[in-house]
Amino acid sequence: MWRGTSMAMTAVLLAGAAGCSSYGGYCTDKIDCQGGNDQDEEVCVIQQDLAEEVADIDGCVDDYDALFECLEDNESCTGDHQWTDAKRCDG
Repeated sequence: MWRGTSMAMTAVLLAGAAGCSSYGGYCTDKIDCQGGNDQDEEVCVIQQDLAEEVADIDGCVDDYDALFECLEDNESCTGDHQWTDAKRCDG
């Protein structure tokens, strides 16, 4: 019983976090370029929120924020549903 309740609470918390995330614009642009739908956008936001949480736990949220800012500044839609890979942000 507790396991099911815990999983349901996690899903609710993740869904709520997706609604107030700062990654919405980035994910909307990326998923629109790739031809995805609203669910794909939600997954993108949740993945970005989770990555930020892990960075926070590992004590490197400032590095993650700098990386994400670089991605926002350098990634874009190149046509034919291709989202650029901002290799200049690696490292």
